[in-house]
Amino acid sequence: MTAVLKTPKGEIITSNEVAQNFESIAYECLLVSDNALDGAQKLKQAKLAKKIIGENEITIEEAALIKSLVGKYCSPSVVLAIEELLEGVE
Repeated sequence: MTAVLKTPKGEIITSNEVAQNFESIAYECLLVSDNALDGAQKLKQAKLAKKIIGENEITIEEAALIKSLVGKYCSPSVVLAIEELLEGVE
């Protein structure tokens, strides 16, 4: 899932002038430090972050977790782009 993410207008989504893709966005969201999480959840998220590097398939449950975190930490354009990309996973 290395396709570049685009806004509803078709513009490439960037961060610090670098084009963003599913892998980069999901990876960052999974590794956000959240002190409200217990150790088991932090470990689960870290393992999933490691798993998504490259072309590894994810489960429906993992896709739901990523969608939830992207919704919490990202802009609406990114949320929409990730949602559309993950539609085929569910």
